[in-house]
Amino acid sequence: MSRTRQYHKQQAKAIQRRRHTATERLQRDRRQAQQTAEALQQALNDLGLPEDLVTEIEGRLRSQQKLLGKIVGGDVSTAVRVPYQHRAVPGARLG
Repeated sequence: MSRTRQYHKQQAKAIQRRRHTATERLQRDRRQAQQTAEALQQALNDLGLPEDLVTEIEGRLRSQQKLLGKIVGGDVSTAVRVPYQHRAVPGARLG
């Protein structure tokens, strides 16, 4: 039986990758990462979301938590907890 066309393509790409030196691979990976970051930034800009979306949502959740605590008359922080996660790039991870 002959191998599938996809398998042969994968093998050819693997051979080509092995031929590249470590610096060439690093440069290629950096270019790909830069292009991906630019595409993600463009997609976020197209959506029109604020840059500090994560911070804004965390703030809103905290204020809702405080309001709920006032309504119930107790501390709800043990039942409803908003974890604080420090992110170097706010809004970089959605979903």
